[in-house]
Amino acid sequence: MSDSSSPSSNQHTLDDDDLLLANIDEIETKLFYNEHESVSTDEYKKMILKLLRIQQATASLFSHNETSLREYDTHLWRFLLTPYYLSVCFQNCHPSPSDEPDAAVRAQIREKYLNQALTHMRVFDEKMLQFKIIPKATMRIFYDGTASSDSTSTVQKDPFAARSEKLMKFKIEKERREQLQQLRSAITDLTSRNDQNDQDREKLAPLYKKYNTLMFHQSLDECKTSYPMLKQELEFVKMSHARANDPLHQIQQQRLQQLNQQSVPSKQTFQKIKKLSHTDTTEQTMQKLAGMGIQTINIEDRMNMRQDVVDKMFKPFNPPTVSLEEFAEQEVRDMQERSMRSQRAEEENRRKQEEKQDPDEDSHEELMEKRRWDDWKDDNVKGAGNLKR
Repeated sequence: MSDSSSPSSNQHTLDDDDLLLANIDEIETKLFYNEHESVSTDEYKKMILKLLRIQQATASLFSHNETSLREYDTHLWRFLLTPYYLSVCFQNCHPSPSDEPDAAVRAQIREKYLNQALTHMRVFDEKMLQFKIIPKATMRIFYDGTASSDSTSTVQKDPFAARSEKLMKFKIEKERREQLQQLRSAITDLTSRNDQNDQDREKLAPLYKKYNTLMFHQSLDECKTSYPMLKQELEFVKMSHARANDPLHQIQQQRLQQLNQQSVPSKQTFQKIKKLSHTDTTEQTMQKLAGMGIQTINIEDRMNMRQDVVDKMFKPFNPPTVSLEEFAEQEVRDMQERSMRSQRAEEENRRKQEEKQDPDEDSHEELMEKRRWDDWKDDNVKGAGNLKR
């Protein structure tokens, strides 16, 4: 428990805090240190109930007006990780088809779990922002639009640079986990001593501070990675839920279910099929099976249908209307006509060039046009239409 200057010190006892810390230590071990062990949805739900009790019991421990953790004992900082652990538990809860066979209801339940996970992730982010544990630009990167994470960025990165960045992150995370393991072992050794003295308690304070700070960094990095994936899954679940409520989709599913039931013969039908005589002809066998409600397929009819499709496929859609000789003659005539038109165009251009050999001499038409323009300017003096001269 914090000292006399700690906020809300009169609302907690040392035994209560130790009990709550023991519970959160047990949950932290399952979520963070026993990753290779499989955890069922029921176990996650039990952890959620414990974490909600811890969150309720420590709600008044950290004041909303405080902006620094210096007045709190360092071992109590772990309670700030409660929203993050709640987010991890909620995002790992999946409704089972055996418990809920309806896909629409399962999608609705999964949507609630994802919303709860995102809500608690934002609460954890707000706590980190409140106490300035990590710079704002680092914390808000996966909630604000001011910066983009690796999974949401649309800018194409250099593959080698992206690979180097991933390797660097993996190396940093590995070193951080090793440090957390060492700090956890050191804390466990000191707290498990029966003859704990003041010197041991003085050693615990910096160990708790470093351990909790590293856990804050690790949790925020994992939030940064999982947040866009949770948002994407939430959109997909909403689409699945909306599609399941679509009447047309429900009719299609009912029809598909009926077809599946019809396509699977019952045991009585199998017994009747076994009793069919092998001496019957194909037509007789097909008639008997049709009487049982079983649709039969004639392979010969299917082969004939296939041949008809092949014949239609390779049949020319636009048969030729002229022979090759006639087509060649038509091409020759078209070529001669194009050549004659080209020659006439060249002669016309040559004639126009010859008429304009002397650029200083104007043609009769140009000369008459200039005279008409001079006469008009003589009759219409510049500014004649301006009434306010």
